[in-house]
Amino acid sequence: GVSAPGADIYTTQPDGLYQMRDGTSFSSPITSGLAALLWSYKPTYTNVQIAEVLKRSADDLGQAGPDFSFGYGRINAFRAMLMVNDTLQNFSGESKVVAFPNPFYVSRDTYINFSVPQTLVASDMKVRIYGFDGDLVAELKNFSWNGKNSSGAYAASGPYIVFVKSGKGKGKGKFVLIR
Repeated sequence: GVSAPGADIYTTQPDGLYQMRDGTSFSSPITSGLAALLWSYKPTYTNVQIAEVLKRSADDLGQAGPDFSFGYGRINAFRAMLMVNDTLQNFSGESKVVAFPNPFYVSRDTYINFSVPQTLVASDMKVRIYGFDGDLVAELKNFSWNGKNSSGAYAASGPYIVFVKSGKGKGKGKFVLIR
């Protein structure tokens, strides 16, 4: 299987207001919506082929390869569409690094995770966190951060930039840390 966002989903409630909710009631429709989108581009695909696209295009989280917590990883709609839509194959837009959860509450969330475009993944990859003042806050060995700076103290609340660079290119993303 695969995983999908299911925590801190901003949604409506019966009284017309909004609230943050958790659960598979949110992750399941996100995954089935992506499957429907894929099928709309490849109506001749079987359900097994669609499931294979979802697995092969997922962002691997946790231990390398399929694992109990994340399965094959978090679904990635862009990569899945690249696999089925020939007109997107030559897309060369800005490489965007996506942070999840965003905002990152260090008092509640253990880690913030970064989804890095597969086109940047290489053995020489560097992942760095910078404050908006341009100062380096942390250099990471993987795609997760615990919110601590290079001295081991929690970073201050505020906006941050994650910057990824490898021999294949570079990408960046923004997120907010709240203590």
